[in-house]
Amino acid sequence: MPETRRCMGSAITHWATKTPDNIAIDDADGMVSYAELDKRVTEYARALTGAGFAKGDRICWLGKNSGLYFTLFAAASRAGMVMAPIGWRLAAPEVAYVLKDTRAPLLICEPEFAETARKAAQEAPDTKTIICTQSGTDCRRWQILSPTPRPATCPKPTRRRACCNSIPPARPAIPRVRC
Repeated sequence: MPETRRCMGSAITHWATKTPDNIAIDDADGMVSYAELDKRVTEYARALTGAGFAKGDRICWLGKNSGLYFTLFAAASRAGMVMAPIGWRLAAPEVAYVLKDTRAPLLICEPEFAETARKAAQEAPDTKTIICTQSGTDCRRWQILSPTPRPATCPKPTRRRACCNSIPPARPAIPRVRC
């Protein structure tokens, strides 16, 4: 029987079932097995859906490539959301442009980009929440977002693929100043 993978989250579940002790992620936070990754992806997906974010929502990431980014990418996929990475070298007005363009209700950032995230979110009316995080193991702090977690399941497959690139179209980066 052929395997069925509907999203990144289901691919991780597949490998967690077949090879639970194999290493899935090896980065600065340490090594993570497929079984542990599957558990983390489920926790984050439940935190996102429990916080009221819905299928189809864009979740922006302002940070560098990391195990945490991959985990969040898979969690968003499992919850039917789209992870839209934002280049960490962009200035606040450019980050704001991406936030407005994606209409992302949530921006997750690493601590070193918190000030840029705050400034950018002031210009993006749809971005209601900023979460500043630094570790692939801090989902417990997200429980504040999720008093009643809902199960995380992969969305039904569709022919349309959603993809978001965080490079703003060619335009001058003109900061707007509020007085």
